[in-house]
Amino acid sequence: MSRQQKRKTARLAKKRRGATPPFSGGVPAALAEAIGHHSAGRLDEAERIYQRIQKQAPDNPDVLHLLGYVAHQKGDSRRAVSLIRKSLKRQPEGIEALNNLGLALCALGKLEEAEESFHKAMALSPDVADLHNNLGTVLQEQGKLDKAETSVRRALEINSGSAEAWSNLGGILRERKHYKQAAEACIKAVELNASLPGAHNNLGLVFMALREWDKAEKHFNRAIGLKLDHAEAFNNLARLFSRTDRLKDAEACVRRALEFRPDYAAAYTKLGNILKRLGRLDEAEAAARRAMELNPDYAEGYNSLGMILVVQGKGEEAAEAFRMAIACQSETIYAHTNLILTLHYLPGVTREGIYEEVCRWSAEYGAPQAEFMRTHDNSPDPERRLKIGYVSADMKQHPVGFFFLPVISNVDRKQFEVFCYANMAREDDFTGRIRAHADHWRDISLMSDEEAAQTIRADKIDILIELTGHAADHRLVMFARKPAPVQVLGCGHYCTSGLDAMDYILSDATETPEGEDQWFSETVVRMPHGNVCYGPPDYAPDVNSLPALENGYVTFGCCNNLAKINGQVMSLWADILKAIPDSRLSLRTNTLDDEATAQRVHDQFEGLGITPERVALAGEAPHEAFMAHYHEIDIALDPFPYSGGLTTCEALWMGVPVISMVGETFAGRHSASHLRNVGLDDWVAEKAGEYLALAEKHSRDLGELAELRASLRERMATSPLCDDGRYTRDLEAVYRQMWREWCDTAS
Repeated sequence: MSRQQKRKTARLAKKRRGATPPFSGGVPAALAEAIGHHSAGRLDEAERIYQRIQKQAPDNPDVLHLLGYVAHQKGDSRRAVSLIRKSLKRQPEGIEALNNLGLALCALGKLEEAEESFHKAMALSPDVADLHNNLGTVLQEQGKLDKAETSVRRALEINSGSAEAWSNLGGILRERKHYKQAAEACIKAVELNASLPGAHNNLGLVFMALREWDKAEKHFNRAIGLKLDHAEAFNNLARLFSRTDRLKDAEACVRRALEFRPDYAAAYTKLGNILKRLGRLDEAEAAARRAMELNPDYAEGYNSLGMILVVQGKGEEAAEAFRMAIACQSETIYAHTNLILTLHYLPGVTREGIYEEVCRWSAEYGAPQAEFMRTHDNSPDPERRLKIGYVSADMKQHPVGFFFLPVISNVDRKQFEVFCYANMAREDDFTGRIRAHADHWRDISLMSDEEAAQTIRADKIDILIELTGHAADHRLVMFARKPAPVQVLGCGHYCTSGLDAMDYILSDATETPEGEDQWFSETVVRMPHGNVCYGPPDYAPDVNSLPALENGYVTFGCCNNLAKINGQVMSLWADILKAIPDSRLSLRTNTLDDEATAQRVHDQFEGLGITPERVALAGEAPHEAFMAHYHEIDIALDPFPYSGGLTTCEALWMGVPVISMVGETFAGRHSASHLRNVGLDDWVAEKAGEYLALAEKHSRDLGELAELRASLRERMATSPLCDDGRYTRDLEAVYRQMWREWCDTAS
C-alpha cells in the first residue's frame, strides 16, 4: 500500500459520503483499530475486525469497501470486486472504492471495466495522482502505450515525488523499447523509495530487456526481499531464468508465484511456456488452459496456448486459440502472425483465405505506419555501388542462415556494400560466420521500430531485404515505415507480407507459377535458377549405403516438425505403409520426446490401421546427429500443405530422395522447387494418388534407389540448388534491375 493509499484509508475512519448506516456504540474505535492494522499490512487482523463490524452494520459502504480491498490484497480479486461493487451501490461517489475496484478488475484482467472505474473516480476528483497512475497501468496492459505514458506523466505533474508513478513510467518506456529512459525512470523510483518492491521489479524488467542478467536478477530478488509474497517478481524471475536456459529454476520460481497468487493467469501462461520448452507438452497445455479459465480475456494466454497446440500438431485448435487472442485485444501482432503461419499447416485453407488474413494483419499493423514514411534522397545513379541491407531474426543456425550464408559470402564487393541488421536476442557460432562477411553489423534487437528505421535511413541503404517473413521476431512493421527506397521480401518468407511498402518478393517459377501474382501484395520476381541456394554444413555425415539392402524392407521417413503432419498427411502415409508390405515409417522432431505426444501419434496411426512397431519415433538431437538420422531412411516423405524447406535440402544432401506433392501456396511448393533444381522432377506429385504411386514405384527397385543414393550428394553439389556463385550473381542482377527501376521513377 502506497503512502497516499494509507492516508486515504486512514481518512475513511473520519470521512463518510452518502447515507451510511449508523454504528452501534464502540464500532468507530474498532474501525480505527482495523484501519491501523490494515495500514501496517496486518491484513488478517484487519479483516477479522472488519468482519466483526460488518455483522453490526452489514450495509456500511466503508466496511464493504475495506473488506474488498483486503480481499484484493490477499489475492482474492473476484471477492474484492463483489464487495466493492456492493459498497458503490450504497455510496456511488466513493473515490477510493472506485480506485480499488479498478485495481481488482485489473488483477482479474478485466481491463476495460478497470479503465471505466478509474475514469469515474477521476471525474469526481481529477487531480489525484494515484488515479492517473493506475489508469496508466491499465492502458499499458491494454497495449495503449501512448495513452498510458500520457496518463502516468500527468500523475507526475501532480506529484513529481511519486515513486510508484516513476516506476510505472519506466515500465511503459521499457515496452516502447526506450530502454535508456526506462532505466532512468526506474532508478528515479528507487531513489525516491528504495523500499518500494514494484520499483525494483520494474528495474529488473528493464535490465532483463537490456540482457544485463545479473543486475536484473539482483533487483527481482530485492523486490522479493522487500515483499516475500511478491508473485510478480517471482514470475519475472522465472522469465529471466527461462531466457537464460535455467529452466528448472524457472519452473520453481513460477510455481512460487502461483503459491502466493493462485489466480495469477500470467504465471500459468509462463508455466505453460516453460513446460513446453522442457518437453512436457500435456502439462504445458493444462497450465495454459488454466490461465484461460482464470482470465478468459487474456490475449497473451491464448497466444501461448496456441503455440503449445501447434507443436503438438493440433493445428485446428491452435488456430482457434490465436483467433481468440486477436478477439481479446487489438494489439496482438504476433498472435496474428502465428495465425497466418498456422493457416498454412491446415488442409482445406485456401490461398484466398490466407491472403485475406495477411491483408487484415497489414491493415491493423502496417497501414498505420504510413504516416511515418518519408521521401528518400539516395543518389539515383543506376550503376553506382549500392548499399544493401539485410534484416533478420535468423542470422544463426536456422534455415535462413543456411540459405543466407552462401549469398553473403559471395557478394561482389565492387558493386555492393552489405549491412546486416540483426534482430536476435542471442547469437551462435553460425552467426559469427555470417557476421564475418558483413561490411557493417547493426544489432537492432533493442531498438524500437522508429529507432531501427532511423538507423537504416542514416546508413543510406538503397535496397533493404527482409529475411524473416511472418515468423517469430519479424520487423515487418518497421518495413511499413519504408526506411529504404527499395524493399524486398527475401528468403525466409513463406507468403506475402501484405505491406504496400514492400516492393518485391523473391520467388521462382515453381514456387509461384505464372498467373498467381494476385496472391502477393509485392511484385513477384522469379529467380532464374531457384528461389534459394543451400549451403550444407561441413559437419554433415557421409552418405551411407541404402538401409533397405540390409534391413530387407523400405523405411520411409520425415524430420519435419509435427505441426506439418496433419490428419490428411497421416492418412496418406498410412496408405503407403499398407500398400508396401513390411515397410516402416521413421519420424524425428523435438516434440516427440514428450511421451504423451509420441503416444498420441502412435494412437493416430493405429487408428488408421498401422501398428506401433511400424512407426519409429525419435526426438531432439544435435544438428549433426539429426542429419545422421537419414542413415536410417531410404525415402523421405514430404508433408503437405506446408512442405519441407531446409529438411528437404538436408535429406537430399544425405542421399535420401524426397517424395513431394505440389501445394497451392508458396509454402506448399518449397520441396518441389528444390527437387526440380536437382533434376528429380519424377519425385514430384500433383495429387495424393500420384504421391502414393510414386512411393510404390520408387520402393520397388532397390538397386536403382541405392544408385541414386550414392550419387545424389555430388549431383546436388553441382546443381543450381548449391551453386552459390551463380545464385549470388543472379540475385545481384535482380537487385541492380530493381535499383534501375527506382532510379527511373526518382529522376
